[in-house]
Amino acid sequence: MSQVRRLTSFMRSLTLTCILAVTAGAPWAAADGALPRFGLTVISHGSQFTGTLPAWPETLAGAIRAHAGGRVFHYRPDTGALDLIAGALNEGGETILIFDWARESRDTALGRSEAAADALLAALMEHSRGSTPRIPLAPLHLIGHSRGTVVGSELA
Repeated sequence: MSQVRRLTSFMRSLTLTCILAVTAGAPWAAADGALPRFGLTVISHGSQFTGTLPAWPETLAGAIRAHAGGRVFHYRPDTGALDLIAGALNEGGETILIFDWARESRDTALGRSEAAADALLAALMEHSRGSTPRIPLAPLHLIGHSRGTVVGSELA
């Protein structure tokens, strides 16, 4: 088996939660150096050979929202739009994004996870700069399962 296939196989089997740590003095810190209490949590599933979003990301998003408050969005891959599925647009607390790339994740060719991360980054940049809904980018928490971990690591 080639090194690329072994590495790809390892990455697919890896389950990891990635958290991008935020430090004092960061550009998004307040003038007094205080860091924001709430930010953005992105949840990304792994390969879905059925092409449909599994139930667990929404369950996890609900648990995070129950603990930290906030709002939950669903990424719509056909348009890049973020649909509000829980909470209110102006609600405080954590912003939680369920990144749905189920249809694209059926294709196991090299580069698909990276392409999904590129699409996610484009959506995050658009919605952090004033598009409605406006979402924070920091602190950023990335939760991924299986190939969803690759999406998170590419995004970071």
